[in-house]
Amino acid sequence: RPRARTGVKVTILLTTYNHERFLAQAFESILSQQADFDTEIVVAEDCSTDGTRDIVRAYQGHHRERIRPLFRSHNIGMNRNLVSGIQASRGEYMALLEGDDHWTDPNKLQLQARFLDDNPGYVMCFHNVMVLADHPGEEPRAFCPRSLPPTLSFEDLLERNVVPTCSMMFRNNVIGEMPAWYADLRLGDWPLCLLLARQGQIGYIDRVLGMYRLHSDSAWSGRTPLYRYR
Repeated sequence: RPRARTGVKVTILLTTYNHERFLAQAFESILSQQADFDTEIVVAEDCSTDGTRDIVRAYQGHHRERIRPLFRSHNIGMNRNLVSGIQASRGEYMALLEGDDHWTDPNKLQLQARFLDDNPGYVMCFHNVMVLADHPGEEPRAFCPRSLPPTLSFEDLLERNVVPTCSMMFRNNVIGEMPAWYADLRLGDWPLCLLLARQGQIGYIDRVLGMYRLHSDSAWSGRTPLYRYR
């Protein structure tokens, strides 16, 4: 069912669980965005066991008109948390950010929204990010391969996932109701990209506009290679 128009151009969905070490940087990167349209920040906080919720409350206290937290009474899992945040959003477009990542360019939202405005046949666009690892001596590197074309199809994304979660901006409500099976998957971003790619083209902006963090507590990069392969 289409959502009523609210005047919000972009919903920023910040999903977080036990991101106490990184969450302030994620918030600051959102609040530093410069755009000529209205935005809202929906924070899906999945019942963290550290100080994550206190940080969310502190930022909401200073930005009540923009930040709308969704506090879980119990942990519902990464994908259910994401779907609940999508359902609560009111924007024409959605931009995703996980609490351990951040954006590095204050024009990121403006650039992506303009792309979707100018290209109605595209349902999503994304950009390159730098990968920052916690491991000593490991230098930051670009996430996306140099050979990536400006337009990707469902078949391109089915081959491998080249889309950083923190770079995604997509048209709200193009998928409709999320499939029931999505909630039980072991990963969320790649299947979400595939669901979107079934509805239209995916655009790639060849610019580094964010930072993706690799660390031992991550829901994906913290897993063993065997787990990820399976």
